[in-house]
Amino acid sequence: MNPRLFSGTSASVVAAVRAASASAGFTMRWALRGKFAASVLAVLAVAVFALPAQLRDEATAAEQLRMILGWTPGAILVVLGAASLWAGCASVPVEAEGKRFSTTRASPAPAFSIFAGRWLGLVAANAVMLAMALFAVWAQARVKVPGSGDPDAVRALLSPSPGALESEAARIRAWAAAPESDPEREAAVMEAVRRDLRSDSLLPVPPGIERRWLFDLPRNGAPRGLRVVFRCLSPYGSTQGVAGLVEVRAGDSAEPLASLVTKPDDYGDATLDVPPGALDSARTVEVRFLNRELRGGPGASALVGWLQSVRASVPAGGIALNLLRAAPALLAVLSLLSALGVAAGCAFSFPVAAFVATAAVAMVLVSGTEAYNPDAAPDEVVHVHVHAHGRSADPTALDRAVEKAANRMGGALRRTLSPLARAAALDRLGDCIAVDSAASWMALAADGLALPLVFGLVGAAALGRREFA
Repeated sequence: MNPRLFSGTSASVVAAVRAASASAGFTMRWALRGKFAASVLAVLAVAVFALPAQLRDEATAAEQLRMILGWTPGAILVVLGAASLWAGCASVPVEAEGKRFSTTRASPAPAFSIFAGRWLGLVAANAVMLAMALFAVWAQARVKVPGSGDPDAVRALLSPSPGALESEAARIRAWAAAPESDPEREAAVMEAVRRDLRSDSLLPVPPGIERRWLFDLPRNGAPRGLRVVFRCLSPYGSTQGVAGLVEVRAGDSAEPLASLVTKPDDYGDATLDVPPGALDSARTVEVRFLNRELRGGPGASALVGWLQSVRASVPAGGIALNLLRAAPALLAVLSLLSALGVAAGCAFSFPVAAFVATAAVAMVLVSGTEAYNPDAAPDEVVHVHVHAHGRSADPTALDRAVEKAANRMGGALRRTLSPLARAAALDRLGDCIAVDSAASWMALAADGLALPLVFGLVGAAALGRREFA
């Protein structure tokens, strides 16, 4: 190996890192000082303090927490996200004639160092403002909602046991009808049942029929205060009109640890609390629901879903800890928007960059709708093609091509942003459900670091072309 080549490469890397660090420091100071920072902080103050001030006195504690811990962080994310996007577009300025900004053009720093510095500076500024805003949210919750300071105010959801869905699909298939004589048709029917369970479709539980759920208990010991919440739908809404029995059992135990009878005139969810110590030697917990209406009588069927009808949870710390768990996922969104803005600013002048970046965000939001879900069942999305005179028509080859391209684009975007979707930080914060720390950090690594680096390559290439234009 040539020592001069090695030393030259090392010197280039050090110079690029120094240039990126200097650019990051400059961008961070620019973002945290002056009228820009003051305006962003003013809007954040309105979001943090004005929204909770609209709470009604008759609102329940759960409703108040949802407003403070769900809607307020959502508003914070919108404000900081919009500011990050447009600040990124303006962080690589150009003159009115379209020439490069003089200090950037004269700098010997590589184009990627310029991008990395601008992006890292905006991420650091966002981290500071996000930390301040989340602290204010925590303080608001402590002041306005009694009991929010409970160290066990947040609960962690238990995961269904592996194979539980398969066994429940077999139970549903055995109840529904005799097996098909054709193995291929029987396999198709079973796959349809599995798909309905995975998609959390509401399936009927007729009178006299039982449905079961199986959950894994934490490996680090018996849960403190296991809570099971059951909900269903009936023709009368909620659990009204269904007389049922909900039981919680430790694995395959014969006797239930807790049970609750739902009556036809009951409203709302059925909640069962298992006392600590009752599950010391158990590895799994089973929840059973029996529709106790008489077969052939006036009783109604209950509609239940595999995921949304039963929630088993254990205490998982307080609100402050949950905000810390959610912070990496929230910062990942701001990092991604900052990278998109800086990449657009590297390629276009500010007005064009702002338009392109905003349009790209709008496309991502549209792609999140069910119409672009590649995993949806064929009958879940209906496409209607209409003539100019209002009559329906078969899709043309162009219609099919456009639809196929749109579905592929939407599917690619959904898969790219799936780490953020799995973290579901805002939804879990509002419901006081523990945010998965691993999923939150994975979202930061994938969508907050790896994807911005891809934008960095695109932005550096565009910036390099403009340097020599």
